[in-house]
Amino acid sequence: LALLLMGADGLTRHWLEDCLGEDYSEPSGAEGACAASGGQEQYCIANCLLVSSQLQLQDTYRARLKQINADIHDNVDFSNRTSIESLAQALNHLFCQLTHGMVREFCDSQQWQSDTLMAIISSVYFKGLWERSFSTRSARLFTLSSNQAVVLDRFMRGEIDHSQYVNHNDWEAVTVPYQGDHEMILVLPPTGIMPHEVSTEIIAALLSSFESEESYSSSSTMGLELPAFKVNSKTDLNKALQQAGLHFLLESPSLGAMLSHTTTISGVFFNQHCALEVNEAGTRASAARHTCATGGCGGGTRQSIIFDRPFLYILRNKITKRIIFIGQVLDPGSSSESRTH
Repeated sequence: LALLLMGADGLTRHWLEDCLGEDYSEPSGAEGACAASGGQEQYCIANCLLVSSQLQLQDTYRARLKQINADIHDNVDFSNRTSIESLAQALNHLFCQLTHGMVREFCDSQQWQSDTLMAIISSVYFKGLWERSFSTRSARLFTLSSNQAVVLDRFMRGEIDHSQYVNHNDWEAVTVPYQGDHEMILVLPPTGIMPHEVSTEIIAALLSSFESEESYSSSSTMGLELPAFKVNSKTDLNKALQQAGLHFLLESPSLGAMLSHTTTISGVFFNQHCALEVNEAGTRASAARHTCATGGCGGGTRQSIIFDRPFLYILRNKITKRIIFIGQVLDPGSSSESRTH
């Protein structure tokens, strides 16, 4: 979205700025990866742009892309299936490397039709070690969304300060920091409520509670137990963007600051592939996103919190508060039963 914002003008730019917020900045480049002392934390973003031979990029937009290390492919002939297949293969190899093998086959030449005008691909990779590592405990029951109880062999047990725990209307949350500038926030819904039923108001209330002075009033500790889990999901983002008020991007966005001459964009498609691994030592997370445009026309404290039923997780930067990944875990034993964005 930041790459589109850089190239948008008119109402499209106004609406994007309104949706993303005034503090939203341009994406960093792959060389902008940050690592804590000793290499304990890695976070990098990479971007790629494919432009049809029918179009030409604005020089200013091209210059800004180069500043964030974008890989630009000009004059692409989307009707040449042989060259498109070779390009897709090369990009799959590139983004497999950028995501450290977590996303292997992302580009499919079949998704680029002859009327494709441009495609934007971006990836993000994160690796972090917990500030306090977890130990492995004996097997524990986990209640699935179907109310079926299953035994998980790999459950993690650790300790957090009470200041890392908040409660809002029986929605509980804990923040677990990494050795660096990031943290994971785990959200446990009330019994009988599924993670996807959370509202933006509840998320906002929980996050703001961590910032309040009241959440730091106690120095005592509490137990934390949660399953080790893996996520591997593919998501069509168009519906989510519509619900977020970004429907104008799917219709006919105005990209005059990106393209040197006016062209009609009749359809834009967004999809995403996420992979995430959480274990006793820390977290590895990666996502690749593909945008393709075509032409045409606070409660009381408790002694422990156990994530033994479906829950939410949020991976964000502790300093900027920007969310990198957010998702739900329905079945820790099956990566197909989890979703990440």
